[in-house]
Amino acid sequence: MNTNPRTGPCATCKNIISVDAKVCPHCGAKGAGHTNIVAIVIACIVGASTMLFVFSGGLMPASHRAAATPSPQATVAAPVVSVAPKPAEPPEDFTTLPEKYAYSQENVEGFCTEQWTKRGTLDEQMFRYCVAQEKSGHAELAPIAKKWGKLPFFSRMFPQVWDEWTKRGVTQYRMVAHTMKQETDAALDIEYEEKQPTYRKAAMEACYDQWNRHPHAFTMMRYCYKKGQ
Repeated sequence: MNTNPRTGPCATCKNIISVDAKVCPHCGAKGAGHTNIVAIVIACIVGASTMLFVFSGGLMPASHRAAATPSPQATVAAPVVSVAPKPAEPPEDFTTLPEKYAYSQENVEGFCTEQWTKRGTLDEQMFRYCVAQEKSGHAELAPIAKKWGKLPFFSRMFPQVWDEWTKRGVTQYRMVAHTMKQETDAALDIEYEEKQPTYRKAAMEACYDQWNRHPHAFTMMRYCYKKGQ
């Protein structure tokens, strides 16, 4: 085996000669060494090209080449979802009180028994008075609801006041009626103020922003407005 990189076989007689030789010393062929080196270079180029062709899929069937060739990532447009604004729900009509606010004799007697039982003894007289007051208080709710129940504030305020005066599942009807009468009276006062020539709109709007979510919104707004005078 020839291990000298500066020698190679003569193109004519195949004897080993220098690649720089102009004439083969064995057969006298001219340009033997030059031809040899050119042949070697050409052989290397052809071999490299063949390997590149093979490894790049040149001998692979067309269907396999298509599968093996990575395709550019397809751009999929995100679906456009149009969300229509949800229409505002109309306020609940409270002109007739919903069933959950119906009068309950059991509720009343439970409340009054707890209020007027001292050291295990029930004050019968005060118990009967308490029951009558609670029954009367609930009866006052119907006309209040009939007058104001269609207005948006009522359907929000009434449940808040009811919950405020309900403890351990027992509701004080008299206090619910008292609070609602206070609130509707304050609403009338505010309506009156709005019609006066000295009405301060900006001040009332500021009070509204501060107190409109309070269970006693109108009494607090009235107090806020008058305090600012």
